[in-house]
Amino acid sequence: LVALLSIVLHGTAIAMLVRRRPSELPAAAATPAPAPAPATTAPASAVRETITLEEVATLQAQGEQVVLADVRTARSYRTDPRQATGAVRLDPDAAVPAARLRRLPRDATIALYCT
Repeated sequence: LVALLSIVLHGTAIAMLVRRRPSELPAAAATPAPAPAPATTAPASAVRETITLEEVATLQAQGEQVVLADVRTARSYRTDPRQATGAVRLDPDAAVPAARLRRLPRDATIALYCT
């Protein structure tokens, strides 16, 4: 019963707070958020999920910049430290910051691989 009353009491308070009119909100809450910056990457619909080794070779033959990135977990990497020739190692839990730190080209195709 105590838990039920707590849910009703706190739920009502939250509902009343959410239903405030814009004129009742503090000035900071009434200010609209700035528009998001334009995207600098390809839209998600244009990004492919997979790429074959043949496609990587074709892109390289056409002069495209292709970066191979080894994003295996640390455990997988420890059990088999072999890497594709020319690949860079990126921590899969922090791949974007690691890519920035390594200054990987933003306009390159980055082919990720794992096991």
